[in-house]
Amino acid sequence: MRRSGSGLGSYEAWGCWPYERDDPPRPVVDVVVEDPLTREWVRVKARVDTGFSGHLLLPWEEFEKVSSLEIPAEERNVYSSVCGPVRMRGAKAYVEALGVRKLCLVETPLVGWAVPLLGRKLLAEARVALLGPEGRLCLLRSRI
Repeated sequence: MRRSGSGLGSYEAWGCWPYERDDPPRPVVDVVVEDPLTREWVRVKARVDTGFSGHLLLPWEEFEKVSSLEIPAEERNVYSSVCGPVRMRGAKAYVEALGVRKLCLVETPLVGWAVPLLGRKLLAEARVALLGPEGRLCLLRSRI
C-alpha cells in the first residue's frame, strides 16, 4: 500500500468491499443494525452516500424490525430532496459498519420508499478510502 503524503500519517488498507455493479459502479458496505431493546437485528448492504447527512437510511421492512426505540414525531428529521421535503421516522439502534459500532439514529421515510444509505454522520467515524479505479472501498489503519 502506498504511504499518504498528507502529513496525517501513513495508512494501509485492511478490509475492502467491492463496488456494486452499476454505471458507474457504486461503493457499498455491509451493515448490521441491532435494536437495543429487543436485540433483534438485520443485515443490509448499504450504498455509501455522502449526500445523505444522517447515519443510516433503511427501507421500512428493515426499519420496523429494529425500531422499538422510535423517537417522538416532534423530533423527526425532514430532509430536502429534488422531489421536495422528505419527512422521516427515526429510531435509536446500534449500527455496525466500517469497523464502527455505535448507537445511531436510523431512519426511514414516513411516506414512500428507500434504499439502504450509509450517510455522513457514520462515515465521519471511520477512516475509509474510495478506490474508484480498483472498484473497492477500503478501511484504513495506521501503519505506526
